[in-house]
Amino acid sequence: MRPMNYKRVVFPAVCLLTIAAAVACGDDETNSTPVDDGVDSSTPHQQPDASKTDSNTPDAKDATSGNDAGADADADAEACESPVTFKPDANAKTKATAALAALSPDATLQWSDARGTIASISDLVVSPACTGNDDVYDKFFDYLEAHRDLFQIERSDWRAPPPLPCSAISGFQFVSIHREKLGAYEEVNDTFSVVADVKDGNVIFRNFSGFYIPSSTIVGPQLGDCADKTEAQMTPLLRAEPFAYATLNQCNIDGSFKYTPVATDKLTFAPSATMTWEEGTELTLRRQRTATLVVSSANYTNDLLRSNANCPDDDGNPNIGWIRTYDTVTGEIISDSLTPDPYCLVCFGGGL
Repeated sequence: MRPMNYKRVVFPAVCLLTIAAAVACGDDETNSTPVDDGVDSSTPHQQPDASKTDSNTPDAKDATSGNDAGADADADAEACESPVTFKPDANAKTKATAALAALSPDATLQWSDARGTIASISDLVVSPACTGNDDVYDKFFDYLEAHRDLFQIERSDWRAPPPLPCSAISGFQFVSIHREKLGAYEEVNDTFSVVADVKDGNVIFRNFSGFYIPSSTIVGPQLGDCADKTEAQMTPLLRAEPFAYATLNQCNIDGSFKYTPVATDKLTFAPSATMTWEEGTELTLRRQRTATLVVSSANYTNDLLRSNANCPDDDGNPNIGWIRTYDTVTGEIISDSLTPDPYCLVCFGGGL
């Protein structure tokens, strides 16, 4: 029986697995799971292999101990909090409301208190003098930056889409921009949109809406100056925490195990950290980074080979591992994703 990789091809199988419903294979876990303490009294017994901690694997205590300089660094880290709670400008909504009233007294504003930015604007119609080969996105950014009290957007934070000539707008069309950074960090949560339309032969903007936080100059000072943990600091910590996986039989889980990396397994860090945020009653920001662990072929076991951590390559060769996400300020492990391939979902088909 051979594993199926749903990223590349779909074969007839005993059960079907879709991105929208990962439970179709009888697995009630998502592909990305929070990390626990690595101890599971219900873990079934398996033969001794590389999934057991050996002398080459540092334990959590060893990974965090060091000389006086290391102790000082730990003390500094204790003063650094993450995630950080963002506190919007208390006057931001008042300034935005006044700015909108000056543009159009009949326009209405929907506001996000946690983000400190607009959610949508109704009944604001703008004529941006957009004609011929003028770029729609240039005109859009020009308008947003001309009214910073209302939108709190700086073009330098956002990705420049491919040019769209104003002459290409012939009717209702969504125009969207996406954020690419917050200060020095990649940040891809945010989006802002407007409807480009034609009225009396002229391009207009209307129906503004956004899901975003304010510009880097506003948010940046609240992030503090805590340094990101280095790869050298994180490597022993990431290797010490076991990775969870399940063995599968025709898409049904028949065992749950944990794997502790050994020295021959390869750990590769993402090129840089990213900034993420979550909105509730308050908005929190966190710097995070990923590291990918690939299990060495010398450490394969039958359980690993038939597990949901194995995403075979195009030639059918095993590719076993996980992607681990951690907080770059505190070193806290946030979650693990199954397989070294972020786009791979693994299921097993009968007889394949």
